[in-house]
Amino acid sequence: MKRIWVNIFALPFLCFSAAAQASSNTSLANVTIPNTQDALRRGAETVVTLCASCHSLNYIRYRDLAGLGILPETLEEWGSQGELNSTIASYASTETSRETFGVVSPDLSMMALARKGGARYFYTLLTAYHETPDGEAEIHFFPGIAMPDVLGYSAAESDAEKTALEDQAKDIAAFLEWAADPSAPFRQQLGFIVMGVLGVQTCLFYVWKKRVRRRLDKATDHADGHA
Repeated sequence: MKRIWVNIFALPFLCFSAAAQASSNTSLANVTIPNTQDALRRGAETVVTLCASCHSLNYIRYRDLAGLGILPETLEEWGSQGELNSTIASYASTETSRETFGVVSPDLSMMALARKGGARYFYTLLTAYHETPDGEAEIHFFPGIAMPDVLGYSAAESDAEKTALEDQAKDIAAFLEWAADPSAPFRQQLGFIVMGVLGVQTCLFYVWKKRVRRRLDKATDHADGHA
């Protein structure tokens, strides 16, 4: 319940931030983001072990990742001194982030709800880096962004290496989309169950109605025969 209210009040501010920062006309990549358990697990590992160096997910706890099929031993290894109930916090302090990048790295818990395109936004962002003649990584999708080329996409030398990094970016995007609304799969499954139950009830009520109507018709015909 607490998370729901946080989503309600935080989403307008996230959307405003997204609108204010969108300074590029580059369209989002037209890719299909996988929504499998394997992809979510791989994405979770990359986010926790790499992205959490700068970013936090303050509304996701390590124990929430158990729903993705991640082993308890792995979660304990990722968690802060085995505290599975703790949230996924950034390894870098606010001061370190500000000194390094000039800004505080944003929390990624609900970022997929704030960015147009959701998961495709993250994929496009992570794979939009290219190498300048000076050998530096530059991004044309989001000019001036403080985030470095964390996947090393600009330094990829072969198509095979780029494809592997693109797959990794898809996994990250898939996980961040899941993190924005972890209960979505449960609600969808529950919705199918409810619709199934309502469908069965509708059929039963229809059969019951036909039987009752048939009895009434017989009673009416019988009464008319004695009139």
